[in-house]
Amino acid sequence: MIAGALGVERMKQPAGGRDVALSEFQFIEVCARKIMKILELKGVRVIPFHAQGVGDRIMDEMIGDGLFRGALDLVPAGLSEAILGGNRSAGADRLDKEMASGIPVILTPSGFDLFSCGPYERRLTDPLWKKKKLERRKLYIQDQLRVQSRTSKQEMAVIGRVFSQKLNGAAGKVVVFAPLRGFSSLSVEGAPLYDPESDLALIKSLRKHLKNGIELVEMDCAYSDDVFAQAIVDRFLSLL
Repeated sequence: MIAGALGVERMKQPAGGRDVALSEFQFIEVCARKIMKILELKGVRVIPFHAQGVGDRIMDEMIGDGLFRGALDLVPAGLSEAILGGNRSAGADRLDKEMASGIPVILTPSGFDLFSCGPYERRLTDPLWKKKKLERRKLYIQDQLRVQSRTSKQEMAVIGRVFSQKLNGAAGKVVVFAPLRGFSSLSVEGAPLYDPESDLALIKSLRKHLKNGIELVEMDCAYSDDVFAQAIVDRFLSLL
């Protein structure tokens, strides 16, 4: 279910409503489903938003309206897409309302490992492809319309800095969970966008720029491992 259609029902709730928000996309579906299942078994209703640009903007707006008591922002990459010029950009103000809301938020770096640059025919004339030399990068071409490019070490360092600056201004409790063996199904070992050095550049940037009080939990696992989902749920429930 895409939460942008929830409208009237959500608006009937008081500020700080009972539900929690969750951002997801195709490449972390395994992790998102595990987290949702565990939480729903514990009586927590989760409203998912597809982080393709529009969905995560809607989530930010609804959080700003006080309709959720917490958020699991598993795919904050609408911010990195805005930085890099990707198709899933949610704007440079992505995370602002979320961080100002005061609700507890858990985030992961899923989606920072790639950005959307399709259709493939853009490679012939598009300035973005030429400037970033995308044809020389690792690409995941789902079809002629959908193309994912690997983010570089330099880009990951910038993303980490800007992301940290957003989080450092949070009014509530914020925790970042980072899986050290791949941020999505495309960047685990053996996958088409596997690049542990670039992932590490993001982690190093977070270590450098996150201020004291913003918790960074580094886990020696992949995003899809059961232990990762369970750790996120356990920490999130402790914050509600």
